[in-house]
Amino acid sequence: MKVIYWQINLRLNQILKAILVVFAVFFLQCFGDMNVLPAQADTAKTPEAKYYNAQPTEKDKQLVDNAKNNLKGIGENVREKLNLDEPLPQSTKEFLNSTKEKVDPITR
Repeated sequence: MKVIYWQINLRLNQILKAILVVFAVFFLQCFGDMNVLPAQADTAKTPEAKYYNAQPTEKDKQLVDNAKNNLKGIGENVREKLNLDEPLPQSTKEFLNSTKEKVDPITR
């Protein structure tokens, strides 16, 4: 008999703790400070932290510009190899129109 009461008390204790945690989280969400940002831009306070703080340098900007230029060249190369600047052949246009005509009756 004592074991049953002990189990019931343990279960009620766990349920009450869970409810208390839910109310605490709800209370903090509702009435917590709304003006606090999750991350600040300048968090480096010590000289060591300022040293390791990643700030882009002129060399980094040059690397980014070189990468952009290389990607632009690759894009132009792909466009040229795939003939993306040329108009569609007539046979492709006819195929697209024929599929559109076959789909229209099905979707109605």
